[in-house]
Amino acid sequence: MNLTILRNEEYATALKEALTMRRNGTRDRATDDQLGLFAYNIALWAIATSVQKQQLCRSMSSAPDIQSYVLCVVVAYLDKVDLDRQPKEILVYLYRVARSAIRDLVDKATAAKRQHEEVV
Repeated sequence: MNLTILRNEEYATALKEALTMRRNGTRDRATDDQLGLFAYNIALWAIATSVQKQQLCRSMSSAPDIQSYVLCVVVAYLDKVDLDRQPKEILVYLYRVARSAIRDLVDKATAAKRQHEEVV
């Protein structure tokens, strides 16, 4: 399967419509599939930007665990989106959620180990 990363506001309106259908319970299988593709693209967009800004190393970016984690965080926030916002604002919100997830992963991976002393 050949997937391309959609950029910026190309699909912001469709994303908002799919989220509205999800919230109302009127979505179908095709809409769910498209919403998953939107979430996947947002996750990959955030990962690619993090690599470009040297906040995430390239070897970590291609790891399936990293990609899956970021995607799961984006999907978890789909139901928390404020649908009263403009489509581009919704897209940016989910993008920032993905970037925050990446920052959290990097912080956890590079955190110093705690040292302790045995007290008898």
